[in-house]
Amino acid sequence: MSSRAPVLRPAYNSLYKSWGFELVEDYAFSIVGGGILTVPAGFLYDGASIPAAFWQLTFSPYDPRILAGALVHDWLYTSKQVQRNIADATLEKYLIEFDGGKFKSAIVKKAVQLFGSFAWQDTYIDRRYINQLRATITSSGRSLAKYGM
Repeated sequence: MSSRAPVLRPAYNSLYKSWGFELVEDYAFSIVGGGILTVPAGFLYDGASIPAAFWQLTFSPYDPRILAGALVHDWLYTSKQVQRNIADATLEKYLIEFDGGKFKSAIVKKAVQLFGSFAWQDTYIDRRYINQLRATITSSGRSLAKYGM
């Protein structure tokens, strides 16, 4: 895991028609099972994808305690650099670090296990977004290989 918090700014994702965050600086992190991956600056994500009805039981999508874990998880789901179970286990590792593996983390973990398969599937918009991100990275002179793309 990264020892620092990601540097984020509020941003609107026009493809998904939603507000969230843009990563301002590359964010390196470790995955469960070993290895270091990097989320590219410019990556857009929506915070934690937690329905409002569950915010009282868990966290809001913008709770600072889980923004890094949500960023990493969303990047792994978007980039498909690892299998889904590794992406989910890495999120769980972040949750345990920030919440101690308590009740809230257990609920998030269970929800991801039950409903994450929907987000894991690539849609047309997902493919458009990853192509847009690739173009942004290459036009800035960065190597796609650095990000597993």
